[in-house]
Amino acid sequence: MLRLLAICIIAFVQNAASQALRPGMPNSLGMNSLTNNALLANNMALGQEIAASGLSALGNGLAGNAIAANTNTINANAANANLNNLSIGGLPISGVSPIGYGDVAVVGEMPVGGSTAVVGNVPVIGFVTFEGNVPAGGTVTLASNCGCNGAAVY
Repeated sequence: MLRLLAICIIAFVQNAASQALRPGMPNSLGMNSLTNNALLANNMALGQEIAASGLSALGNGLAGNAIAANTNTINANAANANLNNLSIGGLPISGVSPIGYGDVAVVGEMPVGGSTAVVGNVPVIGFVTFEGNVPAGGTVTLASNCGCNGAAVY
């Protein structure tokens, strides 16, 4: 009699549990929802999406775009640096010439025949060297100052 009562209780619990969980615990939670669709299929696909899209995009951002963008930003900042009122080593820089570099490039010798007249300033970025004699008729002045003969560097 006790066995029959236990079987009835088990049957009642199984029937009540399967009614409450709709198609039954194995189908609802075990097979379809958690294992196949929710966890294994969809979330693993999401994991592949993260691995393929997210990490690749992250890799592209780090390797290609961010480093190139930083390099371009550094170049732009250096080209547009505001150096007015800057002091380096106690030497004041009161302004920066707006003249760009690369206008005149001389490699090797530059023979000049006849008269050469320069009115105004000749900006030099880098250095100029004179080796040997500088033959000239008339007056030639080679100045080695920086700036307009003042204390400021332009």
